[in-house]
Amino acid sequence: MKYVIVLGDGMADEPIEAAGGKTPLQLADKPVMDEMAKVSEQGIAYTVPSNLPAGSDVANLSMLGYDPQVYYSGRSPLEALSIGVDMKDTDIALRCNVVTVSEDEDYEDKTIIDHSAGEITSEEAAILIQGSWAIAQINGNNPDFESKCGVFQFPGIDGANDPNRMIVKTDNLLMSSTTEHQDAAIALMKMFTDETAQKYTAEIGGKFPIIKDLEIDYDKAPAQLKYVQDIMAKATGTFGFYNESLASVEAGDCFDNAMVDIFLGNQTPEEAFQTVQTFYEENVWE
Repeated sequence: MKYVIVLGDGMADEPIEAAGGKTPLQLADKPVMDEMAKVSEQGIAYTVPSNLPAGSDVANLSMLGYDPQVYYSGRSPLEALSIGVDMKDTDIALRCNVVTVSEDEDYEDKTIIDHSAGEITSEEAAILIQGSWAIAQINGNNPDFESKCGVFQFPGIDGANDPNRMIVKTDNLLMSSTTEHQDAAIALMKMFTDETAQKYTAEIGGKFPIIKDLEIDYDKAPAQLKYVQDIMAKATGTFGFYNESLASVEAGDCFDNAMVDIFLGNQTPEEAFQTVQTFYEENVWE
């Protein structure tokens, strides 16, 4: 048997004093609903437990037969699953609303005047927090998307540190000091780093070349590369990823897990970083 569930989310609204205390639903002309009501079973169901937020995400779980006390973990993972994201038990889904706020001078006085930023489309709102190394992957998987995909510098915060100090990740080529094929290893590293290889890396892969002032054919290169280079030209300093800059892989994992615990609310920032401190005292500084 198949069922059709129609949810009139918020449709009841509130009584309006100027309308004699009636709600918009009571005032509306709804002949089909009226006829259905005459031949239907009617009742009241409480779909939102008193200890959970009164939102459609909680209520919809109840309507579909899932106990929100057991299965509700926030709106984000539900929306991730709805667009085909295969989430693991250890994954965290984050969602946000792009909103329009009033133009009051003081931030504390601003109010939200539109909850969807002027009905912005999904394509216009799509932002992927990613590094420039993802350019080739994005364009390669979606060739028609290149002209629609731009790059922007991560926005700074008023009063924060220098916004032109960049996080930079590099690819490294290493040679064992005990190799029996030193000349071949050196030749391989030179091949990867010469002008021919770096032009290919930039023009086909969209990656930042390691050779300064390398002549690049920007008609061949991904459209986003030039903007990445312009951003990097203004960089006043660089630093690596924290978890990759620590003393060991295990130290990086400890740091990553501490950050996850903060996001999940399992630990306060103070507790999480005390965990990292303890790890260093027991495993790095001993």
